[in-house]
Amino acid sequence: MEYLYAVLLLHSAKKPITQEHLTNLVRACGVEPDEAQIELILKSLEGTNIDQIIAQATAAPIATSTVQTEAVQTKSSEPESEPEATISDEEAEHGLDALFG
Repeated sequence: MEYLYAVLLLHSAKKPITQEHLTNLVRACGVEPDEAQIELILKSLEGTNIDQIIAQATAAPIATSTVQTEAVQTKSSEPESEPEATISDEEAEHGLDALFG
């Protein structure tokens, strides 16, 4: 996970995402870099538009929030159900007597 954070940090700083930069950044955080993992990350990023991925990731929570808001509005516009019948204290005591003899 630290490698993905490093990629995002380098991207945000408008620095090239290279093996050297990733290695140095991860090491600066106190983590011993795994060169094989860094190579895999770099290969998976080839031809990838990071800005587009970030835009898609930030759009998903907005869409979810909109759906949740609509659900709450729909639920609040529904008529409330009838209140449940209440029993008196005497009826409750009688019920307990029947239970325990």
